[in-house]
Amino acid sequence: MTVMSTSIPQALQATLPGVSLSVLVVLLAAYFLWQAVSRPQPAVDQCKSTAGSEDSIDLSWVEPLSTFEIEATPEIQYRPFKDGKYHLTMGIGKMPEECWIELDDTYRTKMALKRRLLQTQRDMVTAFHPDGWEGSYEALQTQVDFITKRFPNLFSKTLVGVKNHILNEEWDIRRSSSLWETYHPTEVMGMLTLDDYVVMVKDKVAVPGEDAPQYRVKAGTVCFPGGWKVKDKLGLSVFSLHAGKVPDYETKIALSMNRFFERLKVQEPVQRFNYHLDPSPELFHPKSHHNTEAQPAQLEDLYFRVERQCLRRLPRTRAIVFQIRTYLYRLADMFDTTPQLMKQPNLRLDEAIARRWRASIDQLDGPLAKYKNKGVWEAAVVDALEKWLSEHEGKRVDTVAGVCTPIQLGDGSGVVNV
Repeated sequence: MTVMSTSIPQALQATLPGVSLSVLVVLLAAYFLWQAVSRPQPAVDQCKSTAGSEDSIDLSWVEPLSTFEIEATPEIQYRPFKDGKYHLTMGIGKMPEECWIELDDTYRTKMALKRRLLQTQRDMVTAFHPDGWEGSYEALQTQVDFITKRFPNLFSKTLVGVKNHILNEEWDIRRSSSLWETYHPTEVMGMLTLDDYVVMVKDKVAVPGEDAPQYRVKAGTVCFPGGWKVKDKLGLSVFSLHAGKVPDYETKIALSMNRFFERLKVQEPVQRFNYHLDPSPELFHPKSHHNTEAQPAQLEDLYFRVERQCLRRLPRTRAIVFQIRTYLYRLADMFDTTPQLMKQPNLRLDEAIARRWRASIDQLDGPLAKYKNKGVWEAAVVDALEKWLSEHEGKRVDTVAGVCTPIQLGDGSGVVNV
């Protein structure tokens, strides 16, 4: 090697008489250094490790809640109201990874309702196509990875799957498990957490009549629907889900929504909030509550329905999981100041929230007002808000936020609902 390393400068010295060998060595070293620096470099993103990027979901930094007391954790009270003009938008915001799934003291009651629905009305709450199985199975694996990391005292991995310590159940979720003869992965997901799950998969090729491949509903278990049935949505594209149903969807939001689905990244899950006022106290609400002709309701008969919707892309199948957590509050409780409810500060309003809510009602008009059934609840809510504001103006009212999300978080401007 020594002979070969000195032969080049010695040869050059022979062709350049008068130049010392040491000077030639220095010049060659400078030349090779310049070549290395000037050579085109790969983009920064190409230099990064793909672990925890588009090839995997990195849960390493999710903080475990090792002593989480589910029975002592009240349901978060979301108030997704927004000041100003009521615009039709997606209302998308970043979702902190550790807040993907929320648990609280309603778990046992709602899980019992889910089980009854799956036993007695399975065809109303679940639907799936073979093309959605792989994405659904990956979604289940991701969910199990998360809940066992986030809530280690409530869920733990076993040799064959996962154990639910809340309900003392074990699930064998291996591919070879006989479980799949009875259940679909989205059903198991729904029986582990309070959320409902829909899996969307992109077409391999464009279907006749469409310009490009689309994302379509390929599987889902939705026990707490807000005016729809998952079986009616199976196979529909994002456009078909909303066109002709949501006012101005085609002209104002269709293009941006399609673009969003194409660009959603594995490491950037998002959330949005959708809310509705309705005279129904039912979590299982398959009948549409949009554009109804119902008579004006009393405050005591109204319920505030909030959906926290999360979307995330899965790394292996590239499917998108649409996750819905439904919160249902008795509207009168938000204005009640009796001692019993005053002991639950997370049920209260505060002045900022009340004023945003009041302003948003004034701004809701036209087709969107009809879509939201404003005529059913407007008189009762406006009267209650104005009375509350007259009694509490300038007074401090304590509120309690959830573990992850402030009580006021959310953009109520979006009304898009699958």
